[in-house]
Amino acid sequence: MGESREDRDSEKIVVISDGNCAMCSASMRLLQRWKRPAIAVELVSSHSELAVMKLTGSAFDVSLCEETIIVYQERPVMGDITSPSSSPLGIWYTHSDAVLFLGCCCRWPIRIIAWSLWVLVPLFIRDFFYCIIARQRYFISTVCQREIGRASCR
Repeated sequence: MGESREDRDSEKIVVISDGNCAMCSASMRLLQRWKRPAIAVELVSSHSELAVMKLTGSAFDVSLCEETIIVYQERPVMGDITSPSSSPLGIWYTHSDAVLFLGCCCRWPIRIIAWSLWVLVPLFIRDFFYCIIARQRYFISTVCQREIGRASCR
């Protein structure tokens, strides 16, 4: 038959991130918990064959997935504030654009905070801080896990 009304009205987003990073995994769990109900999210590890298949035909190399989060929006939302890398089938987001786009897919208050940062902070500043955090993500994950372990032992 055809698509159901719910399928037509929902927006599908594919998120390709580093599956070995604890900070990335925690962020994806947060996204699943806070996303708006009308948004279907498919999480893909950058180390999987599925990531290679998703990136085939795009302008991105699989090696980029180990350094940054990549988001593909299959059905663009009306009134999108930006479209960094458009294709006939959807829009690709990377670096800080990807993080803030995912924030805009969440419920209040995360949505308004992400939208404000996206609009008010210039891209080069956002990407500068994104790259610093991305390079140190394994260290940050280790420190956070150690502190959480200490707090739970008290």
